[in-house]
Amino acid sequence: HAAVRLAGVHALAHLADDAPPGREDLVQMVIDVLCAYLRMPYTPAPDPLPAWPSEEERAEHRDRELEFASFREVRHTVIRVIGDRLREPTRWRGKNYDFTGAVFDGGDLTGAHFAGGKVYFVGARFTGGKVDFFGARFAGATVDFNGAFFAGATVDFSGARFTGGKVDFGAHFDGATVHFNEAHFASATVHFGTFDGATVDFTGAHFTGATVHFTRTFFAGATVHFTRARFTGGQVDFNGAALYDGGQVDFTGALFAGGQVHFNAVFAGGQMDFTEARFTGATVDFARAAEMTAEVKNPRLMADMAVLSR
Repeated sequence: HAAVRLAGVHALAHLADDAPPGREDLVQMVIDVLCAYLRMPYTPAPDPLPAWPSEEERAEHRDRELEFASFREVRHTVIRVIGDRLREPTRWRGKNYDFTGAVFDGGDLTGAHFAGGKVYFVGARFTGGKVDFFGARFAGATVDFNGAFFAGATVDFSGARFTGGKVDFGAHFDGATVHFNEAHFASATVHFGTFDGATVDFTGAHFTGATVHFTRTFFAGATVHFTRARFTGGQVDFNGAALYDGGQVDFTGALFAGGQVHFNAVFAGGQMDFTEARFTGATVDFARAAEMTAEVKNPRLMADMAVLSR
């Protein structure tokens, strides 16, 4: 029963909180059990009723909806319990979290602090609902979203800070809305995957001394905003990326100060907007860009199609 599972979640959390000094293995064990619960397969939401359902079909559908909602509440409670502990300087920080293949149809990790350790979202599926990482902190952690699938969900990393460590967003963003507004990537190595019909917003994001890879990233019918983003030092790499199928990448008002920016990509359709973008002491490379059939705003910037250094 869902109520029994909810009681078990809270009992496990308190077991970790009350673990004797020096028994960090007990804290990790509880975290492993809770993460394993999220990784378990579960019955998805029932399909809509047919056009003219019978009373028996209505009753069965209602029971299935209630059962699904009950067990979804257990899953969301697990996420909330983890988030609550990570918002405070508890023993839950610095541990490993394995959400490999888990399904997220909502959840609150606002302000969670993952300090060190390994955080795996490999192959996780973000489907519907809102998953909130607003203001989360990833300090020196290995964060892996490789192979994750963002489909129809809203995932919010606004104001999140990725400091040091390695962050792999080699995920597939398919029709999702993902916010990185005012996020800060400092001295981290960050890799992004495929944007397919998604809306991804880096407005006001700061990349400070970071190595950011959009290598072989496909912008297919996606809208990606780097409006007023700041790239300070470090390296930004779009080598092998492809913009096509009406995709839009917006660097309006972006600042590239120092460091290196490589746009050796395929621009086959879509739109690139560099209106009021500033390049100060940066090395910007379009030398091997191919199929320049995309609409480029600020064509004066693109006229040379060689290394631009300002």
